Amino acid sequence: RIAEFKASPNLRYSLAQQLFDSLFSITPTGIYITQDGVLQYVNRQFQSCTGYDKDELVGADFLRIVIPEDRDAARENALMMLNGESLSPYEYRIITKSGETKWVAETVTPIQYLEQQAILGSLTDVADRRRMDRTSKESEERYQTLFESAEEGILILDNETNTFTYANPAICRMLGYSQEELRGMDGSAIHPKDQWMHVSSELEAQAAGKKAMTTNIPCLTKDRTTMYFDISATTALINRRQCTIGFFRDVTQRKRMED
Repeated sequence: RIAEFKASPNLRYSLAQQLFDSLFSITPTGIYITQDGVLQYVNRQFQSCTGYDKDELVGADFLRIVIPEDRDAARENALMMLNGESLSPYEYRIITKSGETKWVAETVTPIQYLEQQAILGSLTDVADRRRMDRTSKESEERYQTLFESAEEGILILDNETNTFTYANPAICRMLGYSQEELRGMDGSAIHPKDQWMHVSSELEAQAAGKKAMTTNIPCLTKDRTTMYFDISATTALINRRQCTIGFFRDVTQRKRMED
């Protein structure tokens, strides 16, 4: 009778494998299940990420794919997440079947699998993202070096807040402010009040590609002395925020001679 039917352990295991395959076949992340540290289930994406076949993974110690230097940290982070002490994915390195070292991000959660306690893990390959982050950081460092050593004054303005987010040493020397003083200052504060509308419209025209440079722009130093600059500006996305980068060339002496 149906009420008395009991699936054999092998049948229950097979049904569980089919169920998880149907659930996790289309997810882009690698999914696995462990019990007592031993892999019981892996989806196709997990196999693709590690380079191992299902038969090579199921029944193996999960930590065998984690590089030795990262095993303790990976174990500790997993325990913190299982205990509810952390919610953020954590990263570590694995060794693929081909010997490649690969960065992955992981989350884990406790589940019941075949009526026993188990861990359901989600593994995401973050190697490309880390390469992009590293490239972005290196690019940022190169620009930082160029900006810091430039003879021209350079200011970066956050377009949304209209405040300066960066000032290079040259503009600090010219205006008499420290970098800390300029950082967070409103963009209009370094110009005479009656000139700000003109300056703002000129910079907007440059940002839109309508002008290459605006000449003889008046700026106020910290001691309220008026200096004049030729300013060229361009827009850039910095830390996901739209910004204007202004390049300042001191033409105060030229302006005085013209007057």
